[in-house]
Amino acid sequence: QGLTAASSGFKESRDRVKPTWDQDPENHDDYSYAHSSYDETQSGIKPTRTKRQSCFAYIYHRMWYFLLATCLVLGTIILIVFLVKRNGGGAKAAVDTASQADSDPNAVESKGDDVISRTPAELRRKNSIEMNLIEKSTADTSLFDDVSSPQSLALEWISFDDGALLDPNDQYLASRYGLAVFYMSAKLAENEEQNQPDLFQSSRNDVNSEVQWLNSSSWLSSAGFCSWSGIECVPRWNSPGETNFDGNGEITHFTLPSNNIRSILPAELFSALGNSLRVLNLSDNRFISSIPSEINFRLTKLETLDLSRNALTGRIPDLSSLQDLQSLRLGSNQLSGEISALEKLEALISIDLQENQLSGVFDLTKLHRAANLKEIRVNNNDDLTGFLPYQLGFLGFMSKMEHLDLSGNAFDGTVPRAIKNMKGLINLNISGNFFAGELPETLGEMYELQSLDISGNAFEGISMPSSVCELKDNHNLVELVADCRDDVGGGLSAKVFCSCCTGCVHV
Repeated sequence: QGLTAASSGFKESRDRVKPTWDQDPENHDDYSYAHSSYDETQSGIKPTRTKRQSCFAYIYHRMWYFLLATCLVLGTIILIVFLVKRNGGGAKAAVDTASQADSDPNAVESKGDDVISRTPAELRRKNSIEMNLIEKSTADTSLFDDVSSPQSLALEWISFDDGALLDPNDQYLASRYGLAVFYMSAKLAENEEQNQPDLFQSSRNDVNSEVQWLNSSSWLSSAGFCSWSGIECVPRWNSPGETNFDGNGEITHFTLPSNNIRSILPAELFSALGNSLRVLNLSDNRFISSIPSEINFRLTKLETLDLSRNALTGRIPDLSSLQDLQSLRLGSNQLSGEISALEKLEALISIDLQENQLSGVFDLTKLHRAANLKEIRVNNNDDLTGFLPYQLGFLGFMSKMEHLDLSGNAFDGTVPRAIKNMKGLINLNISGNFFAGELPETLGEMYELQSLDISGNAFEGISMPSSVCELKDNHNLVELVADCRDDVGGGLSAKVFCSCCTGCVHV
């Protein structure tokens, strides 16, 4: 009977506190409360939770969601405020100068002995541009302190005088600045040559005065630099094939050969041109600096580099990153040091390093990766040494060579029999070196040969192979020069006996 009474009491207590879904199918909090009360009744503790307390518990357990959302909103607002302050209000601050000037009409910028009135908005714009250039590693702040430096003048122009009025964060602002540095460098060099005052003083009121180039059309105008003379860009999507247009873009060609440019090669130029550049041709001008190392990591897609016929000095920089380079023309300069920058360039087709002051060993075998190499001109470097390797033609090495000029150097050794493997050779000039020994008959197997000059070497008492004379009689050879002239008055006989030579000298 006791067990029956206890069971009946338990059932009544359970039915009293536990609701059913039929009673309130959507009130989850009531169910949770009732379930809790049921548990407490089981343990003999009087339930004390109410529906309001359950609501507070719900909010408490979800409070961290609200805190996280609040932090994200506040963080976003702080970031926006910081960026706006850092950029000086962006392009709006650069354009809306009139209203800003009224707030502080006495704002000035000091430049040496000159004090130039600048509005607060103009100064903020200049500061934003300077910060942008520094962040992109295209400017050295120390150069801005020299008011007559090309860098400072370019910053002045792009901040205050450039009609394009680019936003300080424009993606092409750094390119436009680098081109302006190049222009200012040329202008400054011209002024120095003419013994004029410094460029800042002489051109303060006419910073856009033209340089003495043969063609400087549109340079430093408000037009996009893709319309400036010598510059071609990637065509716009709506103008396929059009590489010259009024706009800024990715530069593919920078060509100003024979343009009467007297200047240095500023590093900023290579930053401006960027890795979309395919052709750089500044040949036959008057550049007087070294070649900046930036060329190796700024112009990684370069295919043609022509800086020949200038007055460049220093060493040839590392070019190992220029894996697309096909034509390297640095001849007729004043470059010095060893040639060690070409070993990894597999795409090379033409090398012109003639008439410099290069020295050391020029090991032709180190060019074995350049399977399509057709032209090597390293003549007239005086102290450049080397030899003709016996591996010629092995695994295709130099088998496509058409023009090989090693003259006027200090090469030595013999002419190897393997030279016959250069079957496409058209011009071979090894004059003015220290080659010795016999001339191989295999020279006569080079049926495309048109010009052969072996004069001025250490050949002594040898004869020109008959197979070579047959090339002149039956194939394409039209010029054959050797030390075949007798010096009767001096009692000297010819070093090379040659009955078919077109030119005989005695050295």
